[in-house]
Amino acid sequence: MSASDDIIDVLTGNEEDAHDRDGGGSIEIEDTWLAGLKDVRGTLVAFGKSPAGFIFGAVVSELLNGVQTLVESLINAILFVFLGSDGAPSATGTLGLADIPVFAATTLGSGGARVATAIATSIRTANRATVEVATVAGPLSPVLYAAILAAYLVISAWALRTAIAVAADAIPGVQGLL
Repeated sequence: MSASDDIIDVLTGNEEDAHDRDGGGSIEIEDTWLAGLKDVRGTLVAFGKSPAGFIFGAVVSELLNGVQTLVESLINAILFVFLGSDGAPSATGTLGLADIPVFAATTLGSGGARVATAIATSIRTANRATVEVATVAGPLSPVLYAAILAAYLVISAWALRTAIAVAADAIPGVQGLL
């Protein structure tokens, strides 16, 4: 028989037939170029059974890989626009649309923290002064301290209300809400 029959026998797994055809096993498959075909046996058999289907499958596989790459790229671009470089709302890295509220809160919070620290420092200083004044009264110091604290709270509430009214006057249309 021909060499093509030996190739078909090797591809289909009938190596014994290839041996028998040449006079009782004179061909050693491992010693010939046919041994390399064992690794690609499934692919070659699929091609041999249906060349058009094999080529169609290879082309469709590459087309689907290209479509998948395109879709992944579009999704990554959309996520980058909305989430920025971190992939989650944060105030670091390249900012996305979802990062605007986080960035605004962080910025306003840091400014608010400075104001809050200044207010807390002034309250702490006023409390120290109040305690020092109240300790001079001796046994009446708790009563004096309570009176000073009540006056301090009334003055603080009045100052806070005045500050809110002034801030509301600075914003058009907000004064009517108070």
